[in-house]
Amino acid sequence: MTTFRNTKHAGGKRIQLNRRLGLYKYSSPVVKPTTICLILSHVVSSQWQIKQVDINNAFLKGDLQENVYMHQPPDVHLVCKLHKAIYGLKQTPRSWFQELSTTLHSIGFNSTKSDVSLFVKFWDNSSLFVLVYVDDIIIT
Repeated sequence: MTTFRNTKHAGGKRIQLNRRLGLYKYSSPVVKPTTICLILSHVVSSQWQIKQVDINNAFLKGDLQENVYMHQPPDVHLVCKLHKAIYGLKQTPRSWFQELSTTLHSIGFNSTKSDVSLFVKFWDNSSLFVLVYVDDIIIT
């Protein structure tokens, strides 16, 4: 997200500066389109099998790194501290990706340097690729 603010240049002329908001800590990394094209072309040329998985309730699986509090409906006068992510929070996609990434690393996958949303695992004569786009996963 980009915001703009008006300011005066040293010469008195008004200019418009933009600054990027720090939403990178909230957004989830997604696989790059070029990575998808590259992997899909390799799948087709090698005649590999491919599976697509859509994780139901994926955003409810992540743990929150920050303290997040939620007000209850007006008739209940309580404030709750959230321990797990819920739909609608800015932190939810990032926490889901972190949870998935940790799990994939624990079972032997490595994320690539060119694309952190592409996880690979190699054996003697085979390999497995997992591409992550928020809660949609391609496995080949």
